[in-house]
Amino acid sequence: MRLAIETKYLASTNHRGPRVKASCQAGSIVLAWDYALNSEDNHKRAARELICKWGWDQIVIDGEARPLRGYCGAPTKSNPAAYVFVCAVDYAELEL
Repeated sequence: MRLAIETKYLASTNHRGPRVKASCQAGSIVLAWDYALNSEDNHKRAARELICKWGWDQIVIDGEARPLRGYCGAPTKSNPAAYVFVCAVDYAELEL
């Protein structure tokens, strides 16, 4: 199972401060920018929150809950303020 999550920076408006948006095929979330974190960590936090929102932080194999193996992200060429994260499950653990 693979899941792509795109995150992007949303600039301040007259009514809201800067935010980061994480979106995937299932939906999206918007979080306030955390000034205690650097840019990459804000994008990671948004991706992680979206993963947890949909309950994808672990999968069940043979009745046993196992965490996702991890995810990685990188800025996109077309927009350096946007990141794409790919989450993966270790197929070696699946008995297909």
